[in-house]
Amino acid sequence: QGLYTASVSVSHENAPAVSVSPTATVSDPAVVATAVAVSTVVGDGSPQLVATFTDPGGAETGVSDYATSIDWGDGQTSAGTISGPVNGVFSVTGVHGYANVGTYAVAVTIAHDSATATVVQPSATITRASTTTQLTPSATTSYFGQSITFTATVSVVSPGSGTPSGSVDFVDTTTGVDLGTGTLFGGVARLSVADLPVGMNTVQATYVATANFLTSGATAGETIQQSVIVLNGTASGALTLSGNASLTFPQTQGLVEVDSTSSTALKLSGNAVVNAGLVQVVGGYSTSANATISPQPTTGAPAALDDPLAALPAPAGGTSLGAVTVGGNSSLTISSGVYKQISVSGNGNLTMEPGVYIITGGGFSVSGNASITGDGVMIYNAGSNYPSTGGSYGYVNLSGGGKISLSPETTGAYAGILVFQSRDNAQPLTLSGNGVAGMSGAVYAPGAAATISGNASLDLPLIVGKLTLSGNAVFNDVAAQPSATSTVYTPAQIRAAYGLNGVTFDGAGQTIAIVDAYDDPAIFSAVDTFDNQFGISSTGTTLYDQYGSASSFLSVANQSGQSAPLPATDPAGAGHDNWEVEETLDVEWAHAMAPGARIVLVEANSQSLGDLMSAVATAADLPGVSVVSMSWGFVEGRDVLAADEAMYDSYLTTPAGHQGVTFVASTGDYGANVPQYPAFSPNVVAVGGTSLYLNGDGSYQSESGWGGVDSASGLMIGGGGGVSQFEREPAYQSGVQSTGYRTTPDVSFVADPNTGAWIADTYNLSAGNPWEIVGGTSLSAPSFAALFALVNQGRVAAGEATLNSNSPTEAQQALYSLPTSDYHDVTTGSNGYSAGAGYDLVTGLGTPVANLLVPDLVAYNGAGNNPSWQVTVTTANAVPSGSGNTTVINAEINALPVFDAVMGDGATAIGTDDAGAEPGFSGLGVATDAEHGTSQALVGSALQSAPLVVGTSELVPAAPDLLAPPSGATDLLLAADGFFLDVMSSGDGATALIGTGGAARQQGPSGDDVLIGGDGDDLLIGGDGQGLLVGGMAAANVGGKSSLGQAVPDWFDELAGAVAAGMDDGAAGVDDSAAFDELWAAWEELADWT
Repeated sequence: QGLYTASVSVSHENAPAVSVSPTATVSDPAVVATAVAVSTVVGDGSPQLVATFTDPGGAETGVSDYATSIDWGDGQTSAGTISGPVNGVFSVTGVHGYANVGTYAVAVTIAHDSATATVVQPSATITRASTTTQLTPSATTSYFGQSITFTATVSVVSPGSGTPSGSVDFVDTTTGVDLGTGTLFGGVARLSVADLPVGMNTVQATYVATANFLTSGATAGETIQQSVIVLNGTASGALTLSGNASLTFPQTQGLVEVDSTSSTALKLSGNAVVNAGLVQVVGGYSTSANATISPQPTTGAPAALDDPLAALPAPAGGTSLGAVTVGGNSSLTISSGVYKQISVSGNGNLTMEPGVYIITGGGFSVSGNASITGDGVMIYNAGSNYPSTGGSYGYVNLSGGGKISLSPETTGAYAGILVFQSRDNAQPLTLSGNGVAGMSGAVYAPGAAATISGNASLDLPLIVGKLTLSGNAVFNDVAAQPSATSTVYTPAQIRAAYGLNGVTFDGAGQTIAIVDAYDDPAIFSAVDTFDNQFGISSTGTTLYDQYGSASSFLSVANQSGQSAPLPATDPAGAGHDNWEVEETLDVEWAHAMAPGARIVLVEANSQSLGDLMSAVATAADLPGVSVVSMSWGFVEGRDVLAADEAMYDSYLTTPAGHQGVTFVASTGDYGANVPQYPAFSPNVVAVGGTSLYLNGDGSYQSESGWGGVDSASGLMIGGGGGVSQFEREPAYQSGVQSTGYRTTPDVSFVADPNTGAWIADTYNLSAGNPWEIVGGTSLSAPSFAALFALVNQGRVAAGEATLNSNSPTEAQQALYSLPTSDYHDVTTGSNGYSAGAGYDLVTGLGTPVANLLVPDLVAYNGAGNNPSWQVTVTTANAVPSGSGNTTVINAEINALPVFDAVMGDGATAIGTDDAGAEPGFSGLGVATDAEHGTSQALVGSALQSAPLVVGTSELVPAAPDLLAPPSGATDLLLAADGFFLDVMSSGDGATALIGTGGAARQQGPSGDDVLIGGDGDDLLIGGDGQGLLVGGMAAANVGGKSSLGQAVPDWFDELAGAVAAGMDDGAAGVDDSAAFDELWAAWEELADWT
C-alpha cells in the first residue's frame, strides 16, 4: 500500500516533448465478515462470541495488521482475540459475563490498517436457570429453647448450569416471624433457632434469586414441646419443688433444663413430682420423702443450655399512658403502649387490647378477686429508665381468686411470648395456681427468681433465673393468715420505702437482743437462706455476700444468758404457727434493717409471762445490748393485772452500770379489742402496724392503719392500740393525748400480711423451699428496734450515750419531740379506733422517714455532759413523817445549763392530795448549783399563798424578774430567761401570764384560766379551777392556732403533762424526782422555743 507517482512523456518528431505525472493511491481493503455468533447462557455462565472474516486483498502474513474490539452492550468493552489465517480465514473470539439477564446488542469492530473498519452486530441472550430447594430440620420434634438447625440445599434445574450462590431466608409461616438468613456455600445454607413457639410450626426456606438463578423454596414442619429452663449457673436449689407441687407436661413431652453446676441444682421434697420428656441438669439433683422425677435426669454431661431468647430485642416504645390502677368493682379497657404501672385488685376487671405493653418501673400486678383478659398481648416489664437500662424495677404478681386469661401474640417478633422481663430486672415473679392456669405463652425473665404456688401444673414455657414451686404455699403468720393476693415485699423494697437507704449507719457496734420462747434449732440455716436471697438494695450484693454467714453476727442464749442448755422446741411441733416462725421473722428482719448489728436471740423456757419477762431482764443486761425487741404480748386485765405491770415495769429499764437500753414491743394483731402488755409499759416503745403501698418505681406512696374485720371469724384483725387500764399517762404523751393513762402505739411500721414480707423458715419447711409470707406487728417491732441500733451507732460515734442512758423513757421523749416531718402521718384506716391527723390510737405518731428520723435521734439533746443539780427540799409545815424534814435528791437533769430553778414544795416536789383536787404547795424549794449560786425565790407558806416558781437566767444572775406575788395570790409563775421573757403575776387569785419582753400583759378572762402569748391574746389554755393552772386536770381548751397564725408549740403541752404527772398521787414522802426531771425537760423545750 502507498502513494505512487507515474511519469508519462510524449514526443512528436522534433517538437518539444510533453510530460505528465499522475499519482495512484493503493490501500488495504476492508475485511469481509463471513460469520458471527454469541452463545445463549442459562444460569451461572458467560456467553462466548465467535466471528470470522477474510481479507479481499489477500491474507497478510500475520495478524498484526488487524485489530478488533467488542462492545458487549452492557457498557463493558474488551479486545477480541484474533487468530488465523486458516485457509485465508481469520477468527475473532471473546467471553463476557453479564450481571443481569436479558438480550444485549453486541458490536464487533475489525480494523485493517487504514481500511475502513468492518462492524458486525450480533445479539447476546442471557437467561437465569431454574432452581430447586430442599429443607431439612435437625429434628422434627424439639423443646422450646433447644436449638434446631434447618438445612436448605439449592440445586440448578437442567439445562441450567453452575452452582447457585447468595442466601436463603427462613420464615416461620405459623407466626410470620422472619427467623433469619443463611448464606449459601456450595449450594447449602444453614440456620439454627431456639425460639420457635410451642406447638406445630411451619418453617419456609426461600432461596433469594440472583442474576443467574431463579428463586425457589421449601417448607418443613417442626413440633415444639414445652420447656422449663432455669438459667442460674451456680445456685443450689436453682429449681426447687416441695409439698405437693407438680411440674408436668402434656403426655410427658416437655423439657426441664437446669443450668446450675451445683451438686443440688435440682431439689425435690415432700410429694413433689417432675414428669417430663427430658430432664437435664448440668450439676446434680436430690430428692427426699416421696418426691419423684421421671425420667431419670441426665446430669453432668450436657453443657448449659444457652438463653434461647438472648437475642430477642426489647420492644420499641409507644405512647406513654401513665399508670393504670383498677380496683373496687370498676372495669377498664386499655390499649397497648407504655405504662408506668398496671395494677388490678379488689373486684376490678381489666381488658387488654392486643399489642405490646411496656411497663416502666411500676410492675404488673393482679390480685384479690380481680379479673384480667388479654388475647394477643406481650407484657414487657422494664425499669424506670426505659428505654435505657437501670432505674427502679417493679415486679410481676399474678394471683388471686379472679379470672386470669392471658395469651400471647401469634404473629410478629414476640409471637408466643406472654411476659418478657428485661434482662437487668431481678425483681421476683410471683404466680399463684389460678394465675398459671389462666395463662398461655412463654414467661421469660432470665435475671429473676420465680415463685409459683398452688397445685401448679405447668402448660407454658418458662425461662427464669431461679424457680421455686410449692404445692400448697405456706403463708404463715404469727397472728393472721395473708390471702393469696399478697404483695410480697422484700427487705430492699421496705428499706427504700422508709428511707433507710439514705441512712449511713448499719448498726455496727450495737447489739439487738430479741426475746422469744423456746428454741429454734434451724435459726442459723434459716437466716443464711434468707441472706443468700435478699440484699439491702434490689441491685446490690446479697446480705450474705456483704455481711457473712449468720454465725458471724448471731448468737443464741437461754433465759439465764448462757449458750447452753437451750430450751426445748415449741411443743406445738413443726408446721404450725409456732415460736420458731416468730424467731425466724424477728431475727431475719432485724438483720435486714440493721445488717451491721450483732443479734442475740434470748430464748425463754416457756411462753409464760414470768419466763418471758425474766428473759427480757437477762437480755437487757447482756454485754453490748442497746435495744431489746419483743414481738409478743399478754392481754391487759386478763393475763396481766396492775400488780404485774407495777413489778415488770422495773424489768424494762436499763440495768445499773449498763449502757442505755431501749425496749421495743409489738402492740398485737387484734386491733383495739386486745390491749397488750408490755407494749403498755411507759418504759417501752410500742410499735403498731400499717398497710404500706408503693409507687410503681418502688418509692413510698402511702399507708393506712392496718385493720379490718376478718370475714371468717368476725374478729377485728389489725395493729393493736388503745388506752391502758393501769399505766398512768407518761409525761412524754401529754402533748398528744389527755386520757390520764398510757396509750399505744407510739409509732408504727408495715405489718399487713396482705402486703406481707418474705421469711425463710427452715424449721417448719424444707430447706429446698423454706419461703413463707408473714405480717403482723411481729414484723413491725424487730424492724423498728433495728432503727434504734442505727441511732445508737450514730450516738456512740458522736461521743454520746445510747438512748435511755439518762432516763427509762429517754427514747420515748425523743420520739415525741421530733419534728412531724420525721414521720409519715398515717391518717386513714381503723383498728377499732380511727386514724387521723397527728397522733392517734391506730398508728401513733406515724411510720419512720428514716433518713430524717435517725439523724434527729442521733442528735437528740446534743453531745456533751449534762449538769448535775442538787435539789434541797425543806419542809415548812408539818407532814406525816414529822416536821422540819430535809431531803436531798441528786438527779442528772437533761437541761441546758443556763437556768436556776426554784420549786415551791412542802413534803413533795409536786403533789396533790389523794383526790387530786387542789395543788399541794406548802413550802419553799430552792435549787442551787455551784457556779451560779442560789437563785432568788418566792416564799409561800400557806395553801392559798404558795406559788410555784420555775427558772431564772444566767444572763441575769440576780434574777430581778422574779417577783413576789400580791398578797393572797395563788398563781403559777413561770419565769424563763430574763432576756426573753418577763413574768407578770395577776392578783385575781387564779391567773398567770407569760409574755415576751415589754409586750402588753393581760390578766386571764376568768379566775381559773391561764393566758399565754407574746402579745397577750394569742392562745387561751383553760383550767378547771381546781388543779394546777397549766392546762389543768380537765382543760377546757388546749390547742389551736394563735391569732398571729403560729401553731401552739409542743413544749407547752409537755410542760402541762409534766406537771400533771408530778401531781399524780403525790402523797407525803414520795420521791418525785422523776417528775421533776420531766418538768425540767419540758422547761428546756420552752427555752428552745423562745
